[in-house]
Amino acid sequence: MFRDAVGRLNRRAGQMARKGQRAWEPAPDEPALVIIVDEYAEMPEEAHDCADSIARRGRAVAVNLIAATQRPSQQAMGKGAVRSQMDIRICLRVRERRDTDLILGQGSFNAGWHAHVLTRAGEFLVADPEHTKPERARAYLINDNTVTSRAREHPTGQLATGTDPPDHASTAL
Repeated sequence: MFRDAVGRLNRRAGQMARKGQRAWEPAPDEPALVIIVDEYAEMPEEAHDCADSIARRGRAVAVNLIAATQRPSQQAMGKGAVRSQMDIRICLRVRERRDTDLILGQGSFNAGWHAHVLTRAGEFLVADPEHTKPERARAYLINDNTVTSRAREHPTGQLATGTDPPDHASTAL
């Protein structure tokens, strides 16, 4: 999957260079590609070079990587640039204060990002260029019945474009 994604990334980069474009415009026939990896630290070693390439070069061509892991140390994230390329970081509750700096970046705890005191289910902190001050947010559980319902509504795997999502109730965590 990662090799195929890097191939798509390279094809798109070549097309953009020939056309003099700086950013890929996703379309129904060439949508954005988002790769989600749960427990990134458990990913096979041979996938790390491709993941590194996607993290470094994928943004402009709409090939993106979302990586989740329990402890995002440089060792767990591999030898490459993946960790340093993660501009958007989401931190759930942590047990130890020092883990805040590990996840959100050096000095985050002293700057007021206190992930160890998050107490409500689904509560998290997000740090990115637009969220520079600590502010708690909360996610909601989408249960299996809701997932099944959404899959039936969109059998091709693509959401309709130009419309607002249906207003279905989500179950709060």
